[in-house]
Amino acid sequence: MASAALASRLYRIAMALLLFMAFAHTVFAMLGDPVSDEQARALSETKATSFVIFGWRRTYFDFYYGNGMLVTVLLVLLAFLCWEASGLVRQAPTIARRLAWPLAVSMIFVAYFSWTRFVIMPAIVSSVITSLLVVAAI
Repeated sequence: MASAALASRLYRIAMALLLFMAFAHTVFAMLGDPVSDEQARALSETKATSFVIFGWRRTYFDFYYGNGMLVTVLLVLLAFLCWEASGLVRQAPTIARRLAWPLAVSMIFVAYFSWTRFVIMPAIVSSVITSLLVVAAI
């Protein structure tokens, strides 16, 4: 693992970036208005297309919005875990080591899906966070 002081700083920077990512995701992707007519039509269609699943009537928008807000919650959880890891590297390095690689690997997957399924900003931010967590874990 990186030195305790360096790892602690890296985890705190990652935490701040994760909170930024959660905020931006919520404000711009989940609560923002469509910026083009194409986006407005697509959003309208997802709200209009409903079906019954497990006895509940849902729209595609329900799944889109619900999953999007779950992403926000999980980004905040990752930020909290980074905050905890920043203290653990000094106080309980053995526990911190067990947390380091799962955090890094989870962000590797977030970065991968950001690059392959989303747009450039979350891809860049998640890649920076991934780099910080991998360096902290080494």
